[in-house]
Amino acid sequence: MMNTQETGRLISELLDRIDRVYPEQRKKAIRDRMTSFWNHTGRGEHIPYTAFHLDNSLPPEQLASLSPYDRELACQLAGIARHGEQWDDDFYPALSPGIRQLTLPSYFGCVEEFAENSVRVKPAISAPQDVYSLPEAGFTPDTAGGEMLDKIKYWRQKTQGRISFYETDMQGPFSVASQIWGIEDFLIACYDYPDEVHYLISRCTDIFIDYCKKMDEAAGGDITFFHCLPCLWLPQEKGVALSEDLVAVVSADIVREFMNPYLQKIGEAFGGVLVHTCGSMNHVLQALGEVKPLIGVNFSSCETDLPLAATQIRDDMSIICHNSPVATQHLCVLNAYEHAELIGRVTAETGRFIYSTCVNFDGSLDPDREGDLRAALRLQR
Repeated sequence: MMNTQETGRLISELLDRIDRVYPEQRKKAIRDRMTSFWNHTGRGEHIPYTAFHLDNSLPPEQLASLSPYDRELACQLAGIARHGEQWDDDFYPALSPGIRQLTLPSYFGCVEEFAENSVRVKPAISAPQDVYSLPEAGFTPDTAGGEMLDKIKYWRQKTQGRISFYETDMQGPFSVASQIWGIEDFLIACYDYPDEVHYLISRCTDIFIDYCKKMDEAAGGDITFFHCLPCLWLPQEKGVALSEDLVAVVSADIVREFMNPYLQKIGEAFGGVLVHTCGSMNHVLQALGEVKPLIGVNFSSCETDLPLAATQIRDDMSIICHNSPVATQHLCVLNAYEHAELIGRVTAETGRFIYSTCVNFDGSLDPDREGDLRAALRLQR
């Protein structure tokens, strides 16, 4: 096991490597391009994109000698440096603290359980009235939410504030409430016990807002509230991104009644909100568009019809579109180059502001072919 001094030296060397490939001038250029993208004031010569293929590998002997947090940190730093050396895209160098569904539900004392070769949040609601008496564990160090905050603080200390952060995987209030209640029972309760459902979602909205503020504090204010995927810069004044995966399986009426009021509150708290889903969202895009602070949506091109979505969103909204399968593995997935062609075509046809996250899910993404991506994403073709 490396001692503290040796670990610090390794982290410092990786940060130096990142500073060489991502000097402030390069990072500022990315921020400027993305600010223009989010404000719909310009895109440059090509549609902004990320070639999402972070090679986080380190020599086995180094990995074996690091503690779990240090190992994850070092691997991410190595991947960021390697990406900057190989690609000239719009990826913004920042650390991602990870994904854990229990993060927000842990506030109410929820725990995890194993189910079908995976881990899920164990429901804490046995009867509808239980929503009024849920315990409040808070985000103490022994909760999943507290552990995530401690990881951010630890990484911030280990990197001496030399690199930014992305938010953790932030599930939206409807999603968090469904996990606390139990997804199937929760969806039925939307019809049978709407008052109790609204009460729980409202509580989840409050802890969502509070947790974002706690992440910002843990990261020393140097955080991008984006996670889907953790690769692009979102100015803090534009808002926060969150996941509402159940939009794929609920009606527009449910979205209007049980999601929109709380998305509105979050958007007002942070200056905007962006919604991600694993699955199709074409059937609810117009309903979501009634949320005035909604700045955009994120989805996979194999799960949501991008050409149709581009006609369904408001003119002031943006689309972040990736090509990797998330929820349904059997769908026909475009490779990175086919995906870029689709983004380029839809942008040319509609004029929408679309960000292309080209994921290397099939191993075909090659730095030597970055010119092919740019050609597909060139605005004047």
